[in-house]
Amino acid sequence: MAYKDFGTNSNRAFQEMQNLGLFQRLHNELKKDFEELYHLTSQAINAGKSSPELIRACVRELFSLIEADLYYLNFINPYPDFHEREGVVEKFKKTYKHHCKVYQLEDTVTALIASNDWKTFLDLKEKRDQLMHPKGRESINVTKDTFIIAYSFFKIYTDFVSKSMTGVGVQYSMSTEDTLKFLNDNKDNIRWK
Repeated sequence: MAYKDFGTNSNRAFQEMQNLGLFQRLHNELKKDFEELYHLTSQAINAGKSSPELIRACVRELFSLIEADLYYLNFINPYPDFHEREGVVEKFKKTYKHHCKVYQLEDTVTALIASNDWKTFLDLKEKRDQLMHPKGRESINVTKDTFIIAYSFFKIYTDFVSKSMTGVGVQYSMSTEDTLKFLNDNKDNIRWK
């Protein structure tokens, strides 16, 4: 397990734990949205419909997931000189390199960026940009192959996020007195199972 050490700052550690939980819930909700859209699109294609509007929606939804993850990871633990307006490709590399460095998971992000999957991401990003800012009919053309590629990268990306978040935690030290005070101060925010 890889930990981010907060020393004796229990409030920051607790906030980090809450933020990591919020990241996970947002990621899972958007992941579920993409999966539902994938199933609707698959059904339409299997019924013999070309469904370009659903395929375009899949590409856009995939990037909604990715960009929400990037935003939230930078909210939790921004990379040095983080800038919200930076392009998604650079932000992706910097965000995950920083995150993976903090949690000693550098091989995870290095492997993705060095793989052919990275080129798939870049191609999909270009298609997403065309869909968001069409310059003509060609910009919005999508095919069943576009759909298959988007779903394939969705699986790669969600596996990557899982690997880069597995074993991530926080660490801090507290005296018994501070522990009791912390528990009392946060009793409304702690859910015991």
